[in-house]
Amino acid sequence: MTQNQFFICQFSFRIIFAIICFIRAEKLNRSKTTWCILGFLFPLVSLIILLIMKRKIFWVQSRHLVD
Repeated sequence: MTQNQFFICQFSFRIIFAIICFIRAEKLNRSKTTWCILGFLFPLVSLIILLIMKRKIFWVQSRHLVD
């Protein structure tokens, strides 16, 4: 494998992991952009962390008027 082929293989591997991290972060209600960047820079570590994380739940505060 030449150096150019290795670079292309590694770059496509990182792009694929960035997309996977983006999709997983979206399902977990996490920052999609941050996890996409982390997935590109640290592919396996980011994916493992996202697989362990729990879903972030946002509570909507409602105002009820009492008569």
